[in-house]
Formats: sequence, C-alpha cells, structure tokens
Amino acid sequence: MAGAFTTGRYGNFGTGEYGDLEATVAAVLLDEEATSLSLEADPARGKLREPLMKLMHLLRALEYQGVQNQLVRFRDLDGSFS
Repeated sequence: MAGAFTTGRYGNFGTGEYGDLEATVAAVLLDEEATSLSLEADPARGKLREPLMKLMHLLRALEYQGVQNQLVRFRDLDGSFS
C-alpha cells in the first residue's frame, strides 16, 4: 500500500503521481491477502488483538458500568482481574 501511495501506481491504476488515491485504494482492495480465499481460511494468518484491547471491547459489548469514582484495576490479564 505504501508503495502504491509513493509511486502513484498499482497495476493499471493511478496516474503515477505521488499520493494518487486511485492507486492506493486499488492496492488496498486488490491485494492478494484481501482477495485470496485460501489465506482467509488459514487460522495462522492475521494479527491477534492485544489482550487489553480484547478485554476493553468485551466490557463495552457487555455495557459494563463501573462503580462511580472508582477505577477498574486489572491484576492479571490471563487469569483474574478486578
């Protein structure tokens, strides 16, 4: 994606000018990792969310409401927390 932004070209897309949005969007949408079904099915591909971000998203999804004026303290992200 960075290469398409810098060169302004991705395959037949883009004008060749630095920062060409057409080339950048084409690079994002047509990249092999975005279009390959075999890569999508591979469980070893992709990134895992950070444990704290995963926990925060869970708390938001459950509409967690803490006690007023009291911080939530996390002791151990792979075990207990309070």
